[in-house]
Amino acid sequence: MKDNVQPIYIELLEEGTVVYRPVDAVKLDQNIFKIIGIRSDDEVWSFQTNDIVQCEFKELNDGRF
Repeated sequence: MKDNVQPIYIELLEEGTVVYRPVDAVKLDQNIFKIIGIRSDDEVWSFQTNDIVQCEFKELNDGRF
């Protein structure tokens, strides 16, 4: 399973600006992932650990994620 783990980026809420956090996730299909990263108590994520999400590439100031 470790081979399928890769970072995805989750938006942090309640930050006052748009902020994304890299979070470990297991790739289930082409763009479907299960979040396995653990949220710290001082962050509010737009998705939670064990959620299954569909990801898309996004163009950000620092590049394409």
